Amino acid sequence: MINALQSPKHREWLYRQSVALLEFARAAKVPFGFGYLDKNGGVDTGQNVQTWITCRMTHIYSIGALMGVEGSRELAEHGIHALLTHLQDSEYGGFYEAVRHLPDANGRAVPTESGAAKTAYAHAFVLLAASSGMIAGISRAQELFDIISGVHDRYFWDDEAGKMRESFSRDFSESEPYRGVNANMHTVEATLAAFDAQLEAGAAADDERAARWLRRANSILGFVLDLSRQNRYRIPEHFDEHWNIVWDYNENDKAHQFRPYGATVGHALEWARLACHAHVMNGRYGVAPGGGYVADAFGLFRQALNNWHGDGAAGFVYTTDFEGNPIVRDRMHWVLCEAIGACAALDGVSADAQQPSVPAAGMSQGYGKAQIGNEFSYWYEVFTAYAAQYLIEGEGRWYHQLDTDNRPADGIWSGKPDIYHAFQCLMLPLMPFGRFITAAVKETDWSRR
Repeated sequence: MINALQSPKHREWLYRQSVALLEFARAAKVPFGFGYLDKNGGVDTGQNVQTWITCRMTHIYSIGALMGVEGSRELAEHGIHALLTHLQDSEYGGFYEAVRHLPDANGRAVPTESGAAKTAYAHAFVLLAASSGMIAGISRAQELFDIISGVHDRYFWDDEAGKMRESFSRDFSESEPYRGVNANMHTVEATLAAFDAQLEAGAAADDERAARWLRRANSILGFVLDLSRQNRYRIPEHFDEHWNIVWDYNENDKAHQFRPYGATVGHALEWARLACHAHVMNGRYGVAPGGGYVADAFGLFRQALNNWHGDGAAGFVYTTDFEGNPIVRDRMHWVLCEAIGACAALDGVSADAQQPSVPAAGMSQGYGKAQIGNEFSYWYEVFTAYAAQYLIEGEGRWYHQLDTDNRPADGIWSGKPDIYHAFQCLMLPLMPFGRFITAAVKETDWSRR
């Protein structure tokens, strides 16, 4: 058990912070979905209505509905409706990446020029929103799930490669000659949620309606974990259409929001958490994908720790080269959130009993002197303390980016776009680790928190 969670006061802090996030993000509701929030919590109309933000908010408010937080169900319903009515392309199928805030003369949503593209990243989040909506019993979520499942099957899932294609033109006639780990990572998250959603809908675990989602998660995980092992648990993220690594991708745009150059520290932590979810779910339903998910999760976590205070200042840098040297040194809130989530996940699968293949070095040896539980107990407390000191401006308000001196910055992310990463990292420690987060929330008695 994570040491801090023995304290009812800490658990109450986690719950209070999560509900505050739900309250803060209510202002994001706009006619065509959910908008991008500025630093003060108002909608930034200079940013278009992004499908991935609408999906993340729908996912989170579906969880809020399961928790019984007032108004959450209505907001989740709004998200599902917006995806079906405004963000879905009625002409060519699939979902736009972004639409404008202002409608056309007939009151319909207008995709931006670049937002008309169909991306695996956005479609992964549509699957996540639909799955969480189904688990929470949100109106029309099943309809959305059936539609997005068909789009994944028809266009994005490459059965031969066992991974996702990256993006297409609006009419799906042209495919981008790039493959990326980021979109596949969120597809793992979405397919684990889809597996749970099908179980909630009455399918058996070995029913193909459910089994194919877990099989896809395992296919992607097997590839990425093997790749990480080959590279000392630093993950190459960019590939050509044949899945050959492109080492210099975005060398001239190193701080890209979604495809940064080099190795992304937060993604190592996120993959560690997802591997733990899949490990538990495979075990629970008798699936044996092969490989050591827990040992690899431990390796990813340990390697990421080598970047904690990696440039001499508190916090995680955004990216490094493949020797661990910092490249982009700004601190992203989502990286710290995934570090907290990885601690909860690794503690939940007792990974401290595994033999790590990456040695503890520098700061990562500190837990041995603390004598407060296992390695993950120690780091959980370190990371939550950092969040409280530097990232949480006030209840429900998290800075999304800090500079190298841990002061608020906006060079990569402006404002406070959404609450997805922060909310999930607060939720995970409140529940026994196992099923993916939405189903786990449903299994939890929130009247006895």
